[in-house]
Amino acid sequence: MTLEFNPELHQYKADGLVIPSVTQVLKAVGLVNFDFVPADVLQAAADKGTKVHQTAELFDKGVLDEERLHPILQNYLNSWKKFRTELQFDPIEIESLKVHELYRYAGTLDRVGTINKNKKVLIDIKTGVKDKSHSVQTAAYKLLYDQKLSPKEKIKERFIVYLSEDGYKIELNEDQNDERVFLAALTLFNYTKKERSN
Repeated sequence: MTLEFNPELHQYKADGLVIPSVTQVLKAVGLVNFDFVPADVLQAAADKGTKVHQTAELFDKGVLDEERLHPILQNYLNSWKKFRTELQFDPIEIESLKVHELYRYAGTLDRVGTINKNKKVLIDIKTGVKDKSHSVQTAAYKLLYDQKLSPKEKIKERFIVYLSEDGYKIELNEDQNDERVFLAALTLFNYTKKERSN
């Protein structure tokens, strides 16, 4: 199955057909709701998050020119570096696009890698505040990654790394219901989409 991603539209296509992203599913069923946040504040937060993600990505790929980095982004990068050092995190996949062939949804996994040199983990990077939907999001990403893998190759733990200018906080996502919540949300998303098209 071929996967295409249009970053401007934040649109995924599998074999030429548009399929939902993890975040689109969560928003559509009300698990993510920013209606109470002013549009300009929301846009500024999204822009910051994008820039921090891009900075960390370039650093992890070894192609970042730190001398030209804005001081604020440098602070976020220092927090990311601190996380990587303290947990001995080594990326295996960086900003990896995945599609689920059975459930037909897609997403971009921030990082899959190892901590303490042996345990395979999924890392989602956030620059905002903690939200209940984040753990459901990482479960959806784990489903994307684990399909067709042997138990030994699968992700062992899911983490959110909340970056700030002065450090990081890490949240282990271990609720076993997260996966079921996402699949229920996906079912509801597909049902309402079908109803709208009738």
